[in-house]
Amino acid sequence: MSRTTFAVLGVVLALVPSSSGWAKAEPVCSETSGVPCTIGGTILLTRIDTSHGGGGGGATLTFINDPLNPGVTIAGSPITADPGDTATGSLSFTLQTVSGLPTITDLSVSISASFTGDATGTVKTTTPLGDDVVLGRLTPGGPDALTGHPFFPGVSSMNEVITLSGSGGANGTASLNGLTYQVSISPSKLVKAASKCRAAIIKGAGGFVQAKAKALQKCRESIVKGKLPAGTDCHANGKTAAAIGKASTKLESRIVKACAGKDKTCSTQDADGSEPSLGDIGWNIGQCPNFEHGNCTNAIDSCSDIPTCIECISEAAIDQAIGLYYDALAPSDPTSKDKAEKALNKCQVTVGKAATKFLVAKSKSLAKCWTAVNKAGSGSCPDGAAATAIAAAESKKQIAIKKACQGPDKVFGTADDLTPTNIGFVGACPTVTIPVGASCGHAVDTLSDLIACVDCVTEFKTDCAAVLAVPAFVTPYPAECNLATCSLTLQPTSSTSVQFRNVLWSGTGYTPNGTVEIDQPSGWYGICRAIVIVPGTTITADAAGNFSLFLNPTALSFSITGQPFTAVPATTFVNVDAVDQTTGCGSPIIDYPLVPPGPGPDDSLTLLYVANPANSALAPLAMPVPNETGSGTVIMGQCHTGAGPTELRFTLNGATPNRTLTMFITPFGSAPVSVGTVTTDPSGNASSFSYLPHCFANLGSSSTLSLTIDGNPPGAGNVAYQSTLVRNDVPVC
Repeated sequence: MSRTTFAVLGVVLALVPSSSGWAKAEPVCSETSGVPCTIGGTILLTRIDTSHGGGGGGATLTFINDPLNPGVTIAGSPITADPGDTATGSLSFTLQTVSGLPTITDLSVSISASFTGDATGTVKTTTPLGDDVVLGRLTPGGPDALTGHPFFPGVSSMNEVITLSGSGGANGTASLNGLTYQVSISPSKLVKAASKCRAAIIKGAGGFVQAKAKALQKCRESIVKGKLPAGTDCHANGKTAAAIGKASTKLESRIVKACAGKDKTCSTQDADGSEPSLGDIGWNIGQCPNFEHGNCTNAIDSCSDIPTCIECISEAAIDQAIGLYYDALAPSDPTSKDKAEKALNKCQVTVGKAATKFLVAKSKSLAKCWTAVNKAGSGSCPDGAAATAIAAAESKKQIAIKKACQGPDKVFGTADDLTPTNIGFVGACPTVTIPVGASCGHAVDTLSDLIACVDCVTEFKTDCAAVLAVPAFVTPYPAECNLATCSLTLQPTSSTSVQFRNVLWSGTGYTPNGTVEIDQPSGWYGICRAIVIVPGTTITADAAGNFSLFLNPTALSFSITGQPFTAVPATTFVNVDAVDQTTGCGSPIIDYPLVPPGPGPDDSLTLLYVANPANSALAPLAMPVPNETGSGTVIMGQCHTGAGPTELRFTLNGATPNRTLTMFITPFGSAPVSVGTVTTDPSGNASSFSYLPHCFANLGSSSTLSLTIDGNPPGAGNVAYQSTLVRNDVPVC
């Protein structure tokens, strides 16, 4: 007989709140004590609860009264499940240090279990970092125990939840036989040493970012102002290099002083235990996590390796940010007396200066926030105070750039504003993504686009540099910070037009075994033409990163304005780009030309389909012709250029082979109009992508397409297939 039991930790249920109060020392935890009670003299248990998904009991609970590793052991069979059954249970409790100090630095959970057949079982444990430790299935014949052992910055209290689950599967049994839970209590002086070390890393990393950004910006500004030659390499400039070198030395000395113990030598364990381990400070990450697939991958074996990692990633982030502000600037003469030239130079100076001020302000706010988190032992950034400070700094930056770059009318957003082309700025914002935020990739056509790009990229660089310093609180390093760079390009098949049945995009990029997503822009002009790609259309690249895509007409959607033909410029452009979903890489945004439609079906993208068009089955509404059992879909498009053309599209599957059918359209309130024929192939399949010779101004939702035999108008016994037309436009004739 199958059974499902959760051997409820019956002894735990006896741990009811004590009436002894908090004024005196709490009793030692036992089977008969209430809560609060103490374990090992170092941990106070203030709450404990159980829940279960079955009946049963019999498990015993004992306390591990080890002052350095206090905990609890559950013996017996807390979870058992037979074939076809499942069992669940949980144990939740609250611990806090008796001293009130953040001396809990890690926890260990282990289970013993036995399984047969296809049974499974798991134990999940929460941690102060907000993630979970999951102990998975123990397989028959494999190890008989699993252990999870996460480390974290010292905390003074923990709300713990342990969840157990077991399934007997189709032909097995699961039995979780025992569980041991312990926390480690570190000496208070070691906890303080680890906290001091982490604080030094946070402050040192932020200080290096801020110092380097200010030094490089000052040099680049001197070039724009004509105080340094145009070809000056700021990294080789004596004054700039000295400032960066000083910041580097300060970072290294700060970390060694706070993290290397009494002897001030990393990797030597001082006899007094004054040097915290990499695990104590959260830097037991193996190697530097890298930045945008660069070269920041040095091994982290001791505290002396930490500044190398921080400098490498911070250098890359700041170099790229400053490069965005200055590298593409159009030449301007700061000594010119021409008002327009002076205004341009002032704008160029302000963009870099205001952006760098924002970068420095955000770095300071994040460092201050993470310092507070380190002191508390847990938390995330930015907090409310940091967010407010960052928003204020961003507002100042935007105001400064708008004021310096707006036109003579002193109104931002009007036609006389300086443009990115005037200023000298990239045409497409880098396709980096802010951790847990938005992508920066977009076209930079206006001054607002420029400001948005500077905002986004600066946020990205600063966030990735700041979070690097706190692996104890943010792990793993955000994937967005280390996405690959690539050269992903798209080229249209024609420089002058988009071909209706022949839209081919191809290119190469860093997309090994990945997919490329084609994004559909919106709001472009079109009459009977548009470049139209369904959002989410994907193509798969080969291992070398090569791809090509043939857009079948059925994969397209439409966008159209309905304006008179004369209202559209002779050549209208739409912005098109591609994004590699695997790496986050993006192609340059290109202007794709749309030209006025020609007279033939091969040179005109008429109204096609919405991304997910409603399909209409080709189902007979009258008595069907004998032996006709096919089905398919049909959609009608109506051109907006006056007399047509009108497009009809349908597919037919499983009909009588080699049969010629006449197509009739019956608009609302009108007689059927013949619009040509279609012949099924030897398999009984047919499709039509036809431009019709009639405008059909009165097509409506009740209009029908009828396929008849013998060329006769639709009538009883003559209609092989009939469908209500699915339409996506409003006809204008």
